[in-house]
Amino acid sequence: CAPNRKAFQSAWSDWSPCSASCGSGVSSRAKVCIGTGACNELHPLDQRFQVRICNAGVCCPVRGAWGSWGQWSACSVTCEAGQKRRTRTCEGAHACGVRCDGPGSESVACQTGQICPTHGAWGSWLSWGECSKTCRDDGAVRRRSRACDSPAPSLAPAGSQCPGASQDTGPCLDLDPCPVDGAWGGWSGWSGCSVTCGLGTRVHTRLCDSPAPRYGGRLCPGSEDGRQSQAELCDSHNKCPADGKWTEWSSWSTCMSNTPYENRCRPRVGKQTMQRICMGQEEEGTACIGEGFIIRACYNLENCTARELKVKNPEWGEWGEWSLCQPPCGQCSISVRRRVCKTPLPSWKRTVKEVANNENIPITFWGTPAEECTPRNDAEEKRRCPALPACPRGVKD
Repeated sequence: CAPNRKAFQSAWSDWSPCSASCGSGVSSRAKVCIGTGACNELHPLDQRFQVRICNAGVCCPVRGAWGSWGQWSACSVTCEAGQKRRTRTCEGAHACGVRCDGPGSESVACQTGQICPTHGAWGSWLSWGECSKTCRDDGAVRRRSRACDSPAPSLAPAGSQCPGASQDTGPCLDLDPCPVDGAWGGWSGWSGCSVTCGLGTRVHTRLCDSPAPRYGGRLCPGSEDGRQSQAELCDSHNKCPADGKWTEWSSWSTCMSNTPYENRCRPRVGKQTMQRICMGQEEEGTACIGEGFIIRACYNLENCTARELKVKNPEWGEWGEWSLCQPPCGQCSISVRRRVCKTPLPSWKRTVKEVANNENIPITFWGTPAEECTPRNDAEEKRRCPALPACPRGVKD
């Protein structure tokens, strides 16, 4: 377009294709001189032509080659038929190269010349047997068995026995529970005393719960409600308030006077006493009400004769009623009646004046005069009881 234009350099051209597709190649670019004249005076060569390395990181594929086969391995089994194997290596192939053609290993059959043992295996379980009991409890079991026969272990060469047990036990599921009889548990501690004073009772109990009866089992012996109690006396160590109570009156004491004993059969006034005792008063209880001592005036007639008393001779009183027959059977039964020898009382004074309150008090005749009735020893009569039945064996008549 401008033939007469002065020469100048063009812009850089595109980089040329790489000289190698792998390994390491080169690529170049250049500027051209346009116009009339030469451009070398204007720009050095390195500013008009450039070269660079390309594809330096790209691996060049190389086909590998098989090496020699290795040794055969041992047979894969120790008895009967198995396999043995050998291998070879693909050599010279880079990572981006082509692998060797064909397999890297091969196997062939091998014979050991030995017979293999047969190891035992269990057959199926047989049906469950009968339960060991007729009711269900911890000891009730049923059993089943199996045989080592699927297959049975060989004898030569010796095969292994079946692992595990040939017998099996299990619970009995279709039985009613067994009756459980009750048994007594331990005694509880003692209760407190039932009273706060004096003697009381304390109790302890035990329950029929070790175990409790179940499934129709029996209660513990000695109980109808599953409970048993025992009681014992206990002392509160405190006395209870108690009111005093009089004992019965004693008999009158012997009539005593200030005169000698041999003069007792004379009208000498004496005295005798009767007493009672207040018993049982405790703590704040009420004392007995009334007197515990009585004194009375008396004449002592003990063993006095009618002559000493200056009275008429004694006479027998009326006969009493006949007693019942003793024994009430047999031929030797006796009935008895008695009478009393009565001595007339002397005509002595019947009262005496008491000094303390100036009152007349009665005088009592005391004692039994001498028995002087005639005939003597005639105070009792006996008669045989007729027509009584015979006495039973062991009863004396």
